[in-house]
Amino acid sequence: MVRLRRLRGENAVGVLSTVFGLTFFLGFLLFATQLSLRLYESSSLGSDAYRAARIVAGDAIQRAGPAAVAAAIAEQTAILEHRYQALQPEIRWGDPTADVVVLEITIRTHAELVAGLDGVLGLASIRRTARVHREIEP
Repeated sequence: MVRLRRLRGENAVGVLSTVFGLTFFLGFLLFATQLSLRLYESSSLGSDAYRAARIVAGDAIQRAGPAAVAAAIAEQTAILEHRYQALQPEIRWGDPTADVVVLEITIRTHAELVAGLDGVLGLASIRRTARVHREIEP
């Protein structure tokens, strides 16, 4: 008959703390990775929004008149929709005749490692607004 040894004293004391430490470390690593992916998406979206607004506000397009501005807005909207099509982008342009070209874009994030974690943390969507002054020289 095989007898099982009872764990007494200091035997197996390190197992519980090791399991707890490893669980905490992996949870923190998961959270840090989730946050890094979110920051990457946010930075990429802000850069693309600013680029699109800068193109529309450019001197060559502004000098060509309202039809060219409308065409540039349509082209940049199509580019952004194609780039972020999987993220269901919502793209809104401000008044094209104003002194400042305003572009607001909102996407739903998909870089979640654990399903539902973005919703719990309030990171389910990213909204960026780009404001660029029109470049018109007299």
